[in-house]
Amino acid sequence: MNISRLKTKDLPGFRIGDHIIVQEKIDGANFSFRYDVENDRICSFSRRFELNEENNLSGAWEWSQKLNKEQVAKVLGNKLIMFAEWLVPHTVKYPEEKYYNAYCFDVRDAETGLYLPQEQVAEIVRELGLIYVPVFYDGPFTSWEDLEALVGKTELGGEYGEGIVIKNMARLNDPNERFPFYTKIVGDAFAEKKTVHRMSIEQINVKNEKQLIADSVVTIARVRKIILKMVDERELSENWKELDQKIIMRKLSSAVYYDCVKEEPETVERVGKEFGKFASIAARNCLLKLMQGNI
Repeated sequence: MNISRLKTKDLPGFRIGDHIIVQEKIDGANFSFRYDVENDRICSFSRRFELNEENNLSGAWEWSQKLNKEQVAKVLGNKLIMFAEWLVPHTVKYPEEKYYNAYCFDVRDAETGLYLPQEQVAEIVRELGLIYVPVFYDGPFTSWEDLEALVGKTELGGEYGEGIVIKNMARLNDPNERFPFYTKIVGDAFAEKKTVHRMSIEQINVKNEKQLIADSVVTIARVRKIILKMVDERELSENWKELDQKIIMRKLSSAVYYDCVKEEPETVERVGKEFGKFASIAARNCLLKLMQGNI
């Protein structure tokens, strides 16, 4: 997947207490490999193409062909894909001995399209005798300040690191694409573009706190109650789960807002004039779970 830099709109995807993994962002080339049972071979890829002797991604293909094929077949089978960063000279300077090697960070099931938990990824990397991308933190999400303090750190050597990748294990493979379960924070020196205004970590935490407050009252139970009321009043059909989510949200957002204004005025006042926006985000999350039958 393409991991985007942290944006304000991504904040609801990371909640205090969520189990997260923070890894070093390595400045290399995206690389993957898998075992092809039909042709009894290891095949490897760049982000866009299958590699071969001519199109070899600066030696990545040759490296993959030297792997123990029987061990790769045993560990990955015919459906698991290993993703790694192929380290070649780019912007960040690493010690010479670190180059031209693969640093593994993810495994994906080609049949289901799902990513494996990092605990399993680390074990698979160990079984293959390969290198797992350095982990800076493994535990509950506390604050963005704590994570920003890790930006620039490196365990590969050199003067500095490019940034960090944050993986939310509590939401791994969450189909709600509005809020990514992976994001990254890159040092200012490596940002692809400068923005006129960058939110401070303090501002981000304020918004995160307001979202948590809104979430405390915009619950699954409240959203379900309001939807059933709209069904009773024929604002929604009985088979509402088959409707487009956008159609439901046009009615649900305002209904949730006014229900909270009526029943939770103190909470609405705490959040302030932005309550409607945060309540709408919370309502959408609840609706998605209800429509998927996860509750």
